[in-house]
Amino acid sequence: MMGFLNRDKAPFSQEVWALLDESAAEALELKLSGRQVVAVDGPHGLGLGAADSGKLDRKGGGTEGNLTWKPRVVHPLLEVRVPFTLSRADLEGVARGTEAIPLDPLDAAAAAMAKFEESAIYQGLGGSQIQGLQAASEHPAIALPKDPADLPESVSKAVETLQQAGVNGPYNLVLEADHYFGLKHATTAGVPTYTLLKHLLGGDVYWSPGIHGGILLPASGEDARLTLGQDLSLGYATHDEDTVKLFLLESFTFQVLDPGALVPLNRKTGGKKR
Repeated sequence: MMGFLNRDKAPFSQEVWALLDESAAEALELKLSGRQVVAVDGPHGLGLGAADSGKLDRKGGGTEGNLTWKPRVVHPLLEVRVPFTLSRADLEGVARGTEAIPLDPLDAAAAAMAKFEESAIYQGLGGSQIQGLQAASEHPAIALPKDPADLPESVSKAVETLQQAGVNGPYNLVLEADHYFGLKHATTAGVPTYTLLKHLLGGDVYWSPGIHGGILLPASGEDARLTLGQDLSLGYATHDEDTVKLFLLESFTFQVLDPGALVPLNRKTGGKKR
C-alpha cells in the first residue's frame, strides 16, 4: 500500500478499509461526469508533478549565437485533500459483525472532492492554470431555458454551431442538476424531452454538481484531457480513543485541447464567454 496514505497505521483492519473504499467509490460514482466526457490520462501516481502540453513557451527562452532555447509549457498538478473524522467505536464494530455504520462524514468528503474536480473541469479554477470547458469555448454561449422542456431548441442551436464549425457528432451534453433531473418529468410536443435530446445528440446527457448551466461537446472526449496523478484515495491521519481522522486525496490537472469543439449553455443569454 502507498506509504503516504499511512493506512497500515490505522487502528482497524483491512476489512474496514475495504468497507470505506467501497463506500467512497459509491459516493463518487454518479458525481464524476467529467471523467465520462473528456479523455482521462493516468493515474500516474503522486510523483507526477506536471502534465506536458506539447507546446513551447514562445515568450520565454533565449539565444546564444545561433543557438536558441525555449521552455516547454507544462500544467502543474493540483494536490487536493479533504479531511474527515469517523467514530472509532463504529469502525471497530465492523470486526464484530456490524453490517452498517454511520459514514456521513465520508460521504460529505467525497461530495466535496467530486464538486471540486467537476468545477475545475467545467468552470475552471482561479489561482491555477486550469481553464474550464465553458470559459475556453470559442463560440458564443447559447441561452439555457428555464423550463427543461425547452432544452431541445437550445441544444439544436448548439449542435448547429458545432456542425457549422466542422465538428461532427455524436455529442454529449452536461447539465446542472436542476435541468438534468427536471428532464425526468419534462415533455416536448407530447414526447419525453430526454428522448428528443438523445436523438439530437447521438450521444448522452450527464449531470454535474460542478457546472453552472451546461456544455455541449463531442462524445469522443478527445478535445479535453484530465490528467490524474494520484487517483482518489483514502488515507489515515491520526486517532485518539474516540475518533479516527482520515482524508480523501487526489492530484490532477485539466487541459482544453480544442476550444472550437465546445458550446456553453448559460442561464443568461448569449454573449461570448471568454
